[in-house]
Amino acid sequence: MLKVQSSNEMLQVVQALLAQKLLREECGVLQDRVHHLEAQNAVLQAARRGDGVPGSLHSLPGTLGHQVGIRLKT
Repeated sequence: MLKVQSSNEMLQVVQALLAQKLLREECGVLQDRVHHLEAQNAVLQAARRGDGVPGSLHSLPGTLGHQVGIRLKT
């Protein structure tokens, strides 16, 4: 167990714990973003190859297709 000597040290410990919590949350957000980008990449690669990806880019918010209404082969 940590032995805290002063209120200043206690404040530093609390700030470090809060910073750690925020970094964990940010890592989760970034992992979600990576997953989303990988899914977009798979759809775009399939479209480039002409695989006839079912659906459309509409299903991936944030893509150019989502913004302008481009549909892929189904």
